[in-house]
Amino acid sequence: MYSLSLNRAALLLIPPQAELGTEEPYVVQVIVKSTGGTHEDRTRRYLNTRHPRSSIFPEPDVIAAYFFVQSEVTNAVRNLVIYDLVSSNPVPCEKQIIIKGNGYALHGAKKRWSIFDQVDGALGWGCERVRVVEHKWVFELELERELWKETDWDTDETLVTRSDESEVEVEEDAEETEVRDLLTR
Repeated sequence: MYSLSLNRAALLLIPPQAELGTEEPYVVQVIVKSTGGTHEDRTRRYLNTRHPRSSIFPEPDVIAAYFFVQSEVTNAVRNLVIYDLVSSNPVPCEKQIIIKGNGYALHGAKKRWSIFDQVDGALGWGCERVRVVEHKWVFELELERELWKETDWDTDETLVTRSDESEVEVEEDAEETEVRDLLTR
């Protein structure tokens, strides 16, 4: 099973599904962008553009928190894309969609795919031609604070676990303290 990564465009292949009425395979570009935390964190960064973490790269704690919802986010995106393909009432372009899940919200919109003309007709699935969808889906992921900022993180040299799920006592050294401090900022 595949999973969508943060801040990476992916081509989502929807194979033919007779029960849904799709007789040919489709491919749709999707991307899930990290917002860098909660609404308050994004507002703070916007107001303070010199903030050291104002880049496009997600913070380590956001990546760790995404791990807990990645499978659910992937399924939600896939289901919305399939619904949009087979529905007699598809989602209009640029209309904002919000999907709320357990610990996250996805804010998404369907947009024109700028390279559609270059890839249309160029993709295949085995010997079969794939129908390229002329729009893409862009989602912004907003994680609920309890999934990351207020979670106590225990670390060892190779593993990061949530402390409320860990039974193991870990002795801290200076390096572990530094890593934990980075994760709880």
